[in-house]
Amino acid sequence: MLDLKNDIYVKDVDLWLDPRVKKPFSFVSHGHSDHLRRHEHVLVSEGTALFYKDKFKKGHVVAKSFNEPFSINGCTVELFPSGHMLGAAQILIEHEERIVYTGDFKLARGSTAEQAQIKNCDILIMECTYGNPKYVFPPREEVNENIVRFVETCLNGGTIPVLFAYRLGKAQEVMKLLGNRNIPAAVSQSVFDSAKLYERAGVTFGPYRLFEGGDVRDSVVIGPWGMRKQGLLKGIKSKRTAALTGWALDGGTRFRFGADTSFPLSDHADFNGLFEYVRRVQPRTVYTVHGPHRFCTYLREAGFRAEPLPLKSSPQLSLW
Repeated sequence: MLDLKNDIYVKDVDLWLDPRVKKPFSFVSHGHSDHLRRHEHVLVSEGTALFYKDKFKKGHVVAKSFNEPFSINGCTVELFPSGHMLGAAQILIEHEERIVYTGDFKLARGSTAEQAQIKNCDILIMECTYGNPKYVFPPREEVNENIVRFVETCLNGGTIPVLFAYRLGKAQEVMKLLGNRNIPAAVSQSVFDSAKLYERAGVTFGPYRLFEGGDVRDSVVIGPWGMRKQGLLKGIKSKRTAALTGWALDGGTRFRFGADTSFPLSDHADFNGLFEYVRRVQPRTVYTVHGPHRFCTYLREAGFRAEPLPLKSSPQLSLW
């Protein structure tokens, strides 16, 4: 039964899924700030537990390994990788039916996140951030090589490359990419702190150091877009900047980020990836969140029963 109220709630398990406000017991899919909220009790993957405990000192954390079923209130529950970032999890809940909630996910293989998995279900609740046909990303390997070429061209020409990337997840992905080529990195404080958490989970990086402003030599600078506002880049005499985001497929993205160029490096599935996921699952019903309602129209045209959960109301899904 679909009841549009506050957040996604699975009644028989008494579990909320990525709620935006504090709840008694909640599944938190990953460590990004728009999902990592404080709750009385949280269910997370072992990887996400690192980020949760680092941010919140209080609250009971139930951390589970991937692909190891357990029971909650008579229902079988299982976490499995979403590929979005380190520790990012999907959740499978099985009682009278099988329900999967994806959280944010990507199918393309990354170097610092567990490879996404797909499990069959009756009801699929999925994010669809890039649920528009114009968002079809180039192959991941091609994007990676273009980023490396940009960085190497800058350094060989005596210019410092600056990469704008979200501080948790994407920044570590590009640190790993460039570190594998022995390109040293100078990273912002937030990226530095996040990298230390990744290292606690066993991820290794090439040479990197903390960037606190001023001029740098023979290194790529990596940090969130906000470091421009902090004035950290003023001391670099010669630089070229690039924004790393799936929205790079929009023509004006580099202007929006105030960057010289942009590359479509995303931690979300593109339009084709979203469709591939649904085709492989073959669910009876699809509910979409965090994306264009139009994506459900495309699914229905392909023969699937699909319905968007309103973005503004942050729906409550009461099942069974």
